[in-house]
Amino acid sequence: GACGFGEYGRTVNDGSVAGVSKLWKNGSGCGACYQVRCKIPQYCDENGATVVVTDYGEGDRTDFIMSSRGYSRLGRNADASAELFKYGVVDIEYKRVP
Repeated sequence: GACGFGEYGRTVNDGSVAGVSKLWKNGSGCGACYQVRCKIPQYCDENGATVVVTDYGEGDRTDFIMSSRGYSRLGRNADASAELFKYGVVDIEYKRVP
């Protein structure tokens, strides 16, 4: 991705990575960690997923373009994650974490 991590960018944090738009900050956002939680109570895990910013990306009304591995971790379980994938774009809340 745009952060220059190369293949490492696909595997860092066990593949839970994201591209960001507003949080990109001309590249100074590279390597930042965020806890991301979706806001559909019946499907979303209360802890959400922790992702590492590895790329710049713009999406459809979204601040985070998450890897499939990171996105799947938003769900309470495998079935809930499968339902979230059907939505594609979901409302989230996020905060920066160490």
